[in-house]
Amino acid sequence: MAEERTTEGYRIGRVFSNSLKVLRSNFLPFMGLSLLIMSPQFLVSYALSRSTLADPAGMPSPMLLVLSVILPLLLTGLLTATLCHGTFQHLSGQRVSMGDSVRTGLRVLPVVIAVSLLYSLATMGGALLLLVPGLIVMTMFVVSVPAAVIERPGVFRSFARSRILTKGDRWKVFGTYLLFILLSIVVGLLIGFVIGFGLGTAPQDQGVIALAGSLIESVVNAVVYALGAVLVAVIYNELRIVKEGATAEQIAAVFD
Repeated sequence: MAEERTTEGYRIGRVFSNSLKVLRSNFLPFMGLSLLIMSPQFLVSYALSRSTLADPAGMPSPMLLVLSVILPLLLTGLLTATLCHGTFQHLSGQRVSMGDSVRTGLRVLPVVIAVSLLYSLATMGGALLLLVPGLIVMTMFVVSVPAAVIERPGVFRSFARSRILTKGDRWKVFGTYLLFILLSIVVGLLIGFVIGFGLGTAPQDQGVIALAGSLIESVVNAVVYALGAVLVAVIYNELRIVKEGATAEQIAAVFD
């Protein structure tokens, strides 16, 4: 069923509700894509945990450390682009095609990678100066990847579109994304507690615990990554509706 058009302003509750509905309705395919796309990051995380377990006082491989920073930036961009397509198919009442979503993600991959890297660097740069500038940058450009996927204006114009769309609603957009970040932190702490508790067992069991912990962490993080990708797409959809009077059908028509 196509999304109902609204004349109300941006609503945090509606954005979260729609995001959860999209993820729940497409849980298995979205989870499968999230696990597949993020699998290199999960493998690096497992390698890091094994390295730390083998030598708690030593430093992990520099290559692993670099990959642990770079891979999430690249892979979350691809995941967001892919699930953005699937999200708009769902919101417009179409059947979600994972094949079409993957092809769309790969088609815009170079631009999405550039946007994701610049977005991350700008956010981290702002955070290094002071926390507040980092949060402002994060909020202002939060829908730059969906803009790049849907409108395809190029790298820098994607940031311009995000700035225009978020203007006037940045506190609400920030509140939406803050809830997601807090949820991610809580999930991460719970996973860390479970794994840490397991590693306190007998040394001969720690390898098994580390593997089981990495598998659990991968599955839970796949859900978090998928929700984050869907949430960004739904924020973009909400802003297009309340700012420009667009509908999900009109937005999704770019994929036809």
